[in-house]
Amino acid sequence: MLFPAHNPTRPQTFLVRSGSKRVPWCAVVLSLLMIATATAAEDRETCQKAEGQAAVAACTAVISSGQLQGHDLAAAYFSRAFNLNKLGEADRAIADYSEAIRLDPKYVVALNNRCAVYNAKHEYDRAIHDCEQALQLNPNYANAYLGRANALRNKGAYDQAIKDYEQVIRLDPKTVGGFFGRALTLGAKGEYDRAIQDYSIVIERNPRDQVALNNRGVLYEKIRNYDRAIRDFDGAIALNAKYDLALANRCLTLNRKRDFDRAIEDCNRAIELNPRYATAYVTRGQSYQGKGDHPRAIEDFNRRSSSIPAPPTPSTDALSVTILSAIPPARSQTTAKSSSSIRNRSALGTVAAGRAPWSVTSKRRLKIAIAR
Repeated sequence: MLFPAHNPTRPQTFLVRSGSKRVPWCAVVLSLLMIATATAAEDRETCQKAEGQAAVAACTAVISSGQLQGHDLAAAYFSRAFNLNKLGEADRAIADYSEAIRLDPKYVVALNNRCAVYNAKHEYDRAIHDCEQALQLNPNYANAYLGRANALRNKGAYDQAIKDYEQVIRLDPKTVGGFFGRALTLGAKGEYDRAIQDYSIVIERNPRDQVALNNRGVLYEKIRNYDRAIRDFDGAIALNAKYDLALANRCLTLNRKRDFDRAIEDCNRAIELNPRYATAYVTRGQSYQGKGDHPRAIEDFNRRSSSIPAPPTPSTDALSVTILSAIPPARSQTTAKSSSSIRNRSALGTVAAGRAPWSVTSKRRLKIAIAR
């Protein structure tokens, strides 16, 4: 029983006013016990299955009740961590995952998820350590390979990262994250043809993947196949008319083709969506310069200094006036929301910044495997 029932030595009567009836106090205690038990069960169910603040509150109640121990208590911390991370409270999520791991050192999914959160915080050495611990416990855990691969890629250890992405593909042939991550890494190494092949697999599996379309367009631009690049940017923009990075990329590619008027139109739209987008000003300035409109070109070049090098969505390492590679940082492993006490369900976590010329965070694919 969740609450031990008191067993008095002799019956007593507790008076409860309900009309003129008298109810034995033991019946009242039993009723209260049933209500408390039902409430505890409801909290546990909400902790396991709900989302957001409701789940956090329910998990807190379950943890504070003192009724759980061992793996069941670890699962409650796990579920609260999962929801805290989705709410953007990464440090609190890490603390709860750490408590879950302390209570159950073999909690593979908790190790995987903490690895994912460390990846999102750019704490790559810690992420690698956690994913390696998970792999020691389960050598066939594709999510942990994906998390370690993302951390290695972000540290610039491209060859090691590719080996891990290939393990993901071997263990999960239907993966999108493994191919996407390998495409990112190959692109960063300058192996554009192989990267394009991997992006093509991602797009074949999900034709509505605007980030993969944008990224493949970037690589086509790099090999100077401008028409194919523009087709990919067209596809990304058709899926999301407010995709400022794809608009700026198409602007830049049109500028390469000396189609200055259309380039200016695209850069105008990118700047409307993000007025502090420095690269869009630079590219538009180059287009004005190409048209011979030097005063407007100078005005845009001057605006660059008061702007930021990339839009808020992408995360980038440096300003480049060549092409904005929408390379999403960590489509990492998936943070899992527990097996056993907490139901299995896949979900997405945050994404860490990538290396390559320009990066874009994405909420899919290289999912920071926050598995649920």
